Parts: sequence; C-alpha cells; structure tokens
Amino acid sequence: MKKTISLLMVMVFVIISFTACSQKNNNVNADGNNENLQITTEITQSENSQSTTEITQSENSQSTTEITQSENSQYTGAFEEYINVTKENSTYDYLIKEMYFSLADAFATGKLGTPTVITCVHGLVPESVYNNKNTPEEKMNAIYEYAMTDKLCAYFSTTRSSDGDVLSVDIKLGNIRKFIEDGIACGLFVGTWESFEFSSQITSIEQFSQKMNITNEVAIAFLNLIDSYDIEWLVGDKIGMLEQLS
Repeated sequence: MKKTISLLMVMVFVIISFTACSQKNNNVNADGNNENLQITTEITQSENSQSTTEITQSENSQSTTEITQSENSQYTGAFEEYINVTKENSTYDYLIKEMYFSLADAFATGKLGTPTVITCVHGLVPESVYNNKNTPEEKMNAIYEYAMTDKLCAYFSTTRSSDGDVLSVDIKLGNIRKFIEDGIACGLFVGTWESFEFSSQITSIEQFSQKMNITNEVAIAFLNLIDSYDIEWLVGDKIGMLEQLS
C-alpha cells in the first residue's frame, strides 16, 4: 500500500520554527521541511457554554474524559473516537525517544553500567554492531559510534545544554524523511520520501530490520510514526505499515 506524507501547513495561528541540522558529532536534526512545527491554539469559552471536555493523560497513556452532553451530542462522535485512539497513540515513538534519551544521557554522564542502559542498548543497537569486538571498551565505542555519531543519531533530534547535558530528544519530520530515504536506498521502499510503498520483497519486520541495520524496536517505532503522517486514508487506504508486514 502506498504511503503519502502530508506537507500541508495551516498558515493561520501557526508558529513554525526551524532547528539547524547536523549529521555527526552534533545534535542531530536530519534534513527536511516543516520541522519543529508547533501549533498553539487558545479557545476562550463563555460562561454560557453548554458542554465541557477535560482530557487528562497519565504516564501510562490512560485518558479520562468528562463530557457534559448537550442536545447536539449526536454530532460529537468524532470526539469520542479521538479519545479512544489517543489512549494508545504514540506508545512506540514515546518509548523509543525515552530509550534514546537515556542512552545519550548515559554517555554524557559516564553511567553506562545501569540496567536502563543495558535495556536501551538491546532496544536501539543491533548486536552485529558490537559482537565482533573483543574488549568491553571496543564494544562500547562501537555502540557509541552507531548510536550517537553515525547511523541512529540521524533519526533523532537531540537538544543539549552548553555543558553537553541532554535536555530533550525528539523525532521530527526531517528525521522521518531520513529514515524513509535510507529505506529507499536499501531497497526496502519504492518511490520518493513523500510517496512510497514497501518493496514486494519485504515480508517481515525481521527482514526489514536486518537490511536497514536497525533493531526490531526501532523499525516498529518508525513505521508506526510514518502512519501518523500518512494521508492515503483519504482515498480509502487505512492499512498501516506494520499491518502490511504482519
């Protein structure tokens, strides 16, 4: 199924900021347009408003909703649908960003022996990257190069303080573009980064991950993220990237 990345931008009440990009030894922000898109909206409701909605999301991605229904409640089905969807939305990309943040912070502080770091390495770095190295130092250097200065860092945008401390990690449209372009270069996708589909030879997550030289976790997170940009649903294509490989 073809995927089409939306590049449309609402020009009213939209604030767009762009972050400079660096591919190696800097905070990485892969080339791309419409990055760092931030939309702020302020809605002032009058005292006579007949319906109020409160959505509170916890760290466990649980939502609670209070809806005071009015006579127009028959037209508010989309709100309920949105609430149901967002209970699980962004689970994968949230976790992968948290893992990358933890690993980047561990390299910055030198605390590389914690259970968290071990888990992050398993989730972010293929064993083939460091298995053929001999000493712990050589293995950790290989992990650092892969994750922080070479392959993986192009898929994350990292903000650091002047002292080198990790402040935040995000996945922006430019990072998604880099992921898709790498997939095309590896023969995993056919098309352009804005409009593409899986190669007919790709049939599983494991196959995709091996050819892309990434972990299954990274593959799942980014394929799931791509769906959030896809607008092919407008022509009836509602099949997600992960569904095509299941």
